[in-house]
Amino acid sequence: MKKWMFTLLALVVFGMGELSAQSYNSAVGLRGGYYLTGSYKKFIKDTHAIEAYAGIGAYYGGGLVVGGLYQIHKEIPNVGIENLYWYYGGGAYGSMGSGWFDAGVNLNIGLDYAFNEFPINVSLDWAPGINLIGGIYPSWVTGGFAVRYILGK
Repeated sequence: MKKWMFTLLALVVFGMGELSAQSYNSAVGLRGGYYLTGSYKKFIKDTHAIEAYAGIGAYYGGGLVVGGLYQIHKEIPNVGIENLYWYYGGGAYGSMGSGWFDAGVNLNIGLDYAFNEFPINVSLDWAPGINLIGGIYPSWVTGGFAVRYILGK
């Protein structure tokens, strides 16, 4: 886990200057992790995307979650893998279950890849946050793995 986090941090520090267009415009699919959600990702500029998600909790008795993220995508210099980008950003979420409601804000950092041969996009990210409603506490375990169908490819 520490190596993965260090790699993402290094990408943030050393890749700040690179900009390029993503290889798709929008995608829809599933995102697994702390929650199992549907995910819709849409680029609003060449390198800026929004991701909306909604689904059910996988832990602590389930519950529902909705959220949104704003992401800035960057090339990974000197790697030589076409359509592989890293991204960072932030957003907000709300979740509820039987007798409880939580809401907060979170950061987001991850990797995004779109296949050339198939209209499929995958991403892996970490989204630590702070819960502000329903108790103030940090949330370190959020994030996940998404598989999406690229629309219009």
